[in-house]
Amino acid sequence: MLKIPRIIYNDDSCSLSIVDPQLHNKDNISRVFDYLDNTRIDRICWSVYGAWASQNWYSNRIENYFDLAEKTIGYSSSLLKYNLMYALYKQNIDYLPILIDECHQRDKEFYASFRMNDCHLKSEPDGASAALFWRNNQDKRLWEITIAKSYYNALLDYSYPEVRDNVFNAIDEFVSRYDVDGIELDFLRQEWAFNPSEAWGKRQILTDLIAKIRTRLQAGNVTGRVPGLMVRVPATASGRVMGGFDLEAWMLSGLVDLVVGGVQNLDYSVDLNEMTAMGKKYHIPVFGDIEAFPILTFTNQTELTSEQSSPSHNYNPEFKIGELECAVYALADILLNHCRVDGLYMFNFPCWRNEIILKHTQHSPAEMATFQRLLTNIGSDTLPAGIGERYYFWTLTPVYAEALRPAKYHQTIHLHLGKQPQAEEQVIFSMRIYAAPNPHALLPEICDDLKKLLHVRLNGRELPVLSINCVRQAAGLIPSGYTIGDHELWSFELSGAALGGPKISFEFEMPDYPRGGTPYIYIHDLQICRRNY
Repeated sequence: MLKIPRIIYNDDSCSLSIVDPQLHNKDNISRVFDYLDNTRIDRICWSVYGAWASQNWYSNRIENYFDLAEKTIGYSSSLLKYNLMYALYKQNIDYLPILIDECHQRDKEFYASFRMNDCHLKSEPDGASAALFWRNNQDKRLWEITIAKSYYNALLDYSYPEVRDNVFNAIDEFVSRYDVDGIELDFLRQEWAFNPSEAWGKRQILTDLIAKIRTRLQAGNVTGRVPGLMVRVPATASGRVMGGFDLEAWMLSGLVDLVVGGVQNLDYSVDLNEMTAMGKKYHIPVFGDIEAFPILTFTNQTELTSEQSSPSHNYNPEFKIGELECAVYALADILLNHCRVDGLYMFNFPCWRNEIILKHTQHSPAEMATFQRLLTNIGSDTLPAGIGERYYFWTLTPVYAEALRPAKYHQTIHLHLGKQPQAEEQVIFSMRIYAAPNPHALLPEICDDLKKLLHVRLNGRELPVLSINCVRQAAGLIPSGYTIGDHELWSFELSGAALGGPKISFEFEMPDYPRGGTPYIYIHDLQICRRNY
């Protein structure tokens, strides 16, 4: 029976691909693990495949990133000078057996991670990221996808046997060569295998591929051990239908050993309860995904053709490490205590630690200590004294209130904080309130007294106007990535005892009869901070 880890840690190989050239020797392979001691991390998912080429190892059956980087110019090629793995290969040293052995000595499992439909190559279609396989198969792209300004239409269609063969050949070769504990199929890079309108009808094609991979793994790796198989898939049932991922069929047939549910971003409105219930039904662990950045906003996965003030699909607020720490603790709380996942999966965290090298600077000792504290405490029942949890409910906003419209019509927000608030907790709420000109008024007007115009109910009780602290804010870019006009930042505070429980509802109404130009009032950037003392 396979061991269930506590925390799974994905490293997209930047721990070795972005290294000071003066440290390019095999003794520094251990840098992947040195900072992970004394944490709850039991499994490493190491990225070895993406964008239809092997990543940071030399394959005999598919294209190799190193070869592509040597033959092209551009951003990706310019990073070869930092790549410790490439430097070792030039010395005829295969770093992977050393890395895997070090992982096992640290009592951690080594899973090779395969990005099943990565489209980073769209940012550099003539560079090292774009394999010839992709360049020569433009007719197989998922041209139907238009969200995120068509970024994701660079993906390829798994309807075609040659597309499926590319990834299977890479898995077969890797397992035949290395003593891996398992394979990860990462379907969140990116979350489509077919054109969305055809995906569910073609789902059996992907199920058959996973069954083929499972059969290959059961034949054993290079040492004869049978590797496990885990998948990372969209958290929502609708997302899995749009991508062609028949997760329940995979579980029912015993094709996978562990499932990670996620949305590619920090999403505080995520609900994995349907997935965790499925996991319990079939006795398969379900983990919750936590990404280091960015925070998911309302428009990340919507069409961006008309609303130019909204953030792009890859908008990433500039977070300091202390802010990231509080944000991660909060999402872990929701996943563990509301969604009841079996464990946590951490993605992109090594990037924060290592990409600073590219900026020719370094994190301060205090910043590194905070990052280490985050890795040590994530998943714990208790946090260090004075450390808070900050929840960003940016997927639930913006909403706008219209005069006389009842709150139940598009003006109510439901959310869940995770664990039960303690009586002595300090819970701080904040949101940005923006009065936009009424789009239908002949003579639009702006109200200077938004507290009088907008009424807010928390869990059915109206907030007293005097309890709301209001600070005027200048027009411009707000943290969630929207650009809005002059507005107000509202905040108020409650004790855990006054809040009552982790389930929260906000209702917004404008009960006064409108004048000709009464504005619409938008609520942006709903955030909640919990502090323990």
